[in-house]
Amino acid sequence: MDAVVFYPETEADMNLINNFARQNNLLVFTIDEESKKKLAALELSKLAAKNPKAYANDDEILSVVEEARQERYGKSN
Repeated sequence: MDAVVFYPETEADMNLINNFARQNNLLVFTIDEESKKKLAALELSKLAAKNPKAYANDDEILSVVEEARQERYGKSN
């Protein structure tokens, strides 16, 4: 089965997700920043496979991911 990924913005949002999961016997876990990067790269590679004529090198992809992360979280690693 496919996984579902949530990016809660607040502790209250995280608590809602955890409570829902607990009530419905769903597995919940968090991943570290390095795992998030690997997951983002995997998802980008799936997108690239769907559109093989599109091309971006690894540095360009990582740059876009980092920009998105900075916009979302307002900080960089």
